[in-house]
Amino acid sequence: IGNAVFAIQVACGKFGEWHAWGTYPDVSARAKEYYRKFLKNKYHTNENLQKAWNDANVTIDTAGYFPDKHIPGDEGVFRDPEKSMCNIDSRESAQEMVLDAILYFCKILKECMPTVLSGTFYGYYFGTGGDHLKVDGIYAAKGTVDFLAAPFCYGKNRSVDGIPAQRGLLETNR
Repeated sequence: IGNAVFAIQVACGKFGEWHAWGTYPDVSARAKEYYRKFLKNKYHTNENLQKAWNDANVTIDTAGYFPDKHIPGDEGVFRDPEKSMCNIDSRESAQEMVLDAILYFCKILKECMPTVLSGTFYGYYFGTGGDHLKVDGIYAAKGTVDFLAAPFCYGKNRSVDGIPAQRGLLETNR
């Protein structure tokens, strides 16, 4: 197989694009367990978490996982860090979980087939649901992830009178 295959695109999630299966984001027990580790790595202590979240009662073990919670003061996809840090941390954790999965599977691929290029659908521009905002982690994984792919435009954008909007940042990825 090594003589016939030159690249493998690691894929998971809805449409193979690392979007969560079902409702975004993943709120399973495993995602919540990952979230606790994320908070511990980010804040180290309950006191640091309480200060960041402006909540004297929250602890790393009791912190709610609220990736889709709307808090007054938020505007669309924008969050107010003074009021919505619980939401920001929840979303960042979900994004890091996807990044970790991509790196994990690309690493296995490189260990098993070192001459085969490994890549994934990832790195969509801001505004596609917030799933792909950890591109820096992909870029830092040189030798583990060799390429990023993105789909062509959807729907109206593909028609003759549509706006030819790319889903990925082509120039940045170069």
